[in-house]
Amino acid sequence: MDQTDGPDQDFPVGDATITAKDQSADDFQEARAHDGSQPRPQETTPSSELALNREHNAALPIHTLPAEVFLQVIRLYMLDLFDPEDHAKGYNKCLINLSGVCSYWYNLIRDSPPLWTRLDLSDPPEVVEIVLQRSSSHLLDVILDPPNFEDEPETAALTNFRSI
Repeated sequence: MDQTDGPDQDFPVGDATITAKDQSADDFQEARAHDGSQPRPQETTPSSELALNREHNAALPIHTLPAEVFLQVIRLYMLDLFDPEDHAKGYNKCLINLSGVCSYWYNLIRDSPPLWTRLDLSDPPEVVEIVLQRSSSHLLDVILDPPNFEDEPETAALTNFRSI
């Protein structure tokens, strides 16, 4: 088989010869445009994209769990991360982040007062306000770390408490 640099190339196949034509990209695009096989880009609006995302999220296996089971999973996850005896920082911030996953998670976590019963007075006032609103009438576990006398004055922790 002899290769040539020309636009046409012959390839022997058995007793026959196949001639390949070198068609430029412009000719190819023009040919596709005439036969109607050119794919058209789909137009998506933000609202249709949002609807598709919600439909996709609703089909996920985690969303097929009953709300009570899902909330139990969240509660166990939070207990695993933040031991109540440890007084680890960031519990409420983590809940707020989890509620940002999707609207389904947001609604379930927001409307579950037992998840919002841990009030850390070292959290920013905005977070403390969210905890107070979402905990409803449930009893609160108030965490007030003793101030570090070398870093901040004794009344710094009480300032957040008074602003509530």
